Amino acid sequence: MEGKLIIFDLDGTLYKTEEVSVPALKEAFSQFGIILSEKTILNQFGEPTDQIIENLVPEEKMELRDQVKEAIVQKESEIIPLKATLYEGVRTSLERLKECGHELAICSNGRYDYIEKVLETTSIDEYFSSIKSYTEGKSKEDLIRELLSEYQVEEAVMVGDRYHDIEAAEAADVKSIGALYGYGSEEAKKADFVIEKPEEIISILCE
Repeated sequence: MEGKLIIFDLDGTLYKTEEVSVPALKEAFSQFGIILSEKTILNQFGEPTDQIIENLVPEEKMELRDQVKEAIVQKESEIIPLKATLYEGVRTSLERLKECGHELAICSNGRYDYIEKVLETTSIDEYFSSIKSYTEGKSKEDLIRELLSEYQVEEAVMVGDRYHDIEAAEAADVKSIGALYGYGSEEAKKADFVIEKPEEIISILCE
């Protein structure tokens, strides 16, 4: 497979989100008397920040949603430079994919500022020529279709770990690769291909 567009999710696919977002969300929510377990937070990974807040802020505290969001953004911006970590093998896999002639893009439910900070901190921003972030009123399928239009390619592959990624790829009529090492391993098994570690993507896309 040569010269295709490879679209990556970020959290649970390239980046160990738990290193940053577990402490960030715990601290942010605790400021408002909302105590969260690590398991509860991990189950939210892959959802947009607004949806996480909707899911986790109790009904009686819904008026605090904007403040909670500000606290999350602040805590993540503080912790990302200190703890942002890629999965082992991600960097070499991205290098190899570029060598194979593929174009690489990000399509994530994360905020743009969050994605940009993670990519810059982990020094992999140079590999990606486009970033599609959560946009109100647009689905992940819509964002994939925007990328297809921008790159004018007939074939693309979506790489992700959650059902959002697999379902969006299918809806946009592109192949999917499920990252079993991420946060939705059972969900990822529904993809066209599956990988148990990042380097396995090379045998699928470069050979």
